[in-house]
Amino acid sequence: MTSLSISIIRSQGFLMLLRDIGLPFALFALFALLPNDWILMTFVIVAWGHINLAMLYQYRAGKITSRYALVAAASIALGVGYFLWVGYEFPIYVLGIAAFALHFSVDEFYLHGETLTWKNGIIAGIVTALFTSISLLPSSPVYQTVIMLLVGFGLAVLALRSVVARIPPSRTEVYLCYVGALLMVFKFGTHFYTAFGVLSLLHFVNWYIAYGMKVSGTARALRYWSEVALCTVMGATLFFLYFIDAISFLKYLFGPLYYTAWSILHFILSSRWVSGLKRPLFG
Repeated sequence: MTSLSISIIRSQGFLMLLRDIGLPFALFALFALLPNDWILMTFVIVAWGHINLAMLYQYRAGKITSRYALVAAASIALGVGYFLWVGYEFPIYVLGIAAFALHFSVDEFYLHGETLTWKNGIIAGIVTALFTSISLLPSSPVYQTVIMLLVGFGLAVLALRSVVARIPPSRTEVYLCYVGALLMVFKFGTHFYTAFGVLSLLHFVNWYIAYGMKVSGTARALRYWSEVALCTVMGATLFFLYFIDAISFLKYLFGPLYYTAWSILHFILSSRWVSGLKRPLFG
């Protein structure tokens, strides 16, 4: 292999291409072969590492401001009030899946170094609806109809915008459509949480890759990957203790309903308005 070939393979552009095309297909194909329980267990374990790392890096970056604390306190108070006085579970799952779908779509613009505007925000909204529908409607008779309508509408918007406004689809928009197509192909059974779990794992890995590329070749790289490994091991250990019912309190972290509530809090605290992130990661 020539030095030119090695430099191309090591280039950020090539790695991002593998990340955009190869990683989703490989991840989805792998989990399509596994039982639903394995998918759910894996994504919950990795999720807590992701959530804890997000808070750690927000703290180091000085993002834990009075606004952040106020929003966190208000969100937790609302959540506790809902569980105490309302208690209906399904709305929490619907809100969690829809919020994650939006979170995933918006973050991909950030990770690709693109600015989210109202023009590409339309596609982000359509993809959010698509991801949510795929998660919530797998066993419904209207599943195929809803999905086909959403996909058709999204493609029509992209085509009209390209022809009329002469604005070609961005790399992020193509990526989101590609991931949506993979979800439609694999579907991941009839459990509404399974597609959500696989997409969540893709989101976590994308963030780990993004920050790994950012600190690659620096003194921070070893510390970063050590922290990723440590948080993942901690998540696996705590989940095991929850699984064997060794510590009853852990159900409030790993139980599906409570995990979904914590995820919603993570989405809120990761929003640009709360965390103050304004520039793209590679901009």
